[in-house]
Amino acid sequence: MNENWPEIVADLSLYLKPEAVKGDYLRDIGYCLRYLGWKKTNGTMVFRDVKPSGGDGSGQPDILLCKKGKDGVPSPALPVVIELPDREPSGRLALSMRLLKLDIGLYIGKNIRLYYQAPGYKDEPVCVFTADFQKDDMNGSAICDLLLYDSFSPDKMVDFVTDALRRL
Repeated sequence: MNENWPEIVADLSLYLKPEAVKGDYLRDIGYCLRYLGWKKTNGTMVFRDVKPSGGDGSGQPDILLCKKGKDGVPSPALPVVIELPDREPSGRLALSMRLLKLDIGLYIGKNIRLYYQAPGYKDEPVCVFTADFQKDDMNGSAICDLLLYDSFSPDKMVDFVTDALRRL
């Protein structure tokens, strides 16, 4: 099991209560992504301003994870949309994925979900993998392994989600 997963569960489980504040949840998710190697300071983790209303329809993800190419320039790799646990995905993730021309997106709310949009399809992205905030959830450990910055690759993500889709 990935050793980061129990830490992430401990940090984010606090937000599974109705009185959770989205800005605090977003901040702590950023800390958790740092455990996995993503950094604001080098441009691999980019935050947008959070509106108190919970979404502005702009299609901008709350966090955009970027991977540095051989030229050292970060390019968009994975949009992350965050909702408080008492809300369901708003459609902003699908819009973010379309605008960024990315086939995979990450939703974090009452659980963590990977969504996949098959290239060329106009349907909504499909949830292909879910991890619940429980220390022994092996799916959470798998997501941590997948999101480790040093070994992250868009091709590996596509292989993972297409395999998960086949299993559905």
